[in-house]
Amino acid sequence: LFVELIGFALLLPVLIVLKILRHAIEEKRKRGSASRFACFRCGALLGSESLRRADSEWKLHMEELRRENPDTRFRVVRSVDAICGSCGQVYRHRESERTFIATIR
Repeated sequence: LFVELIGFALLLPVLIVLKILRHAIEEKRKRGSASRFACFRCGALLGSESLRRADSEWKLHMEELRRENPDTRFRVVRSVDAICGSCGQVYRHRESERTFIATIR
């Protein structure tokens, strides 16, 4: 047990760095997908602004949940990855296919 704990303690920094790198790669792929993806509703390219818009909206949503329920610990799955800047259509990013799918708010 002691050897396993030492092994885990030594591997933990490597695992953290790998998780950070994986997240960075996924974000870069998402930005690339957004720069090539045309909105189903209006035809405008999503671009990185649509990702920033979704990030801002999600942040506000989570702040509101925390404000309304200060003593609650949330386990929430993010449901918005991009919001079209022209028409407001909401999208989820599908990493496996490197594309976006339209969703309903």
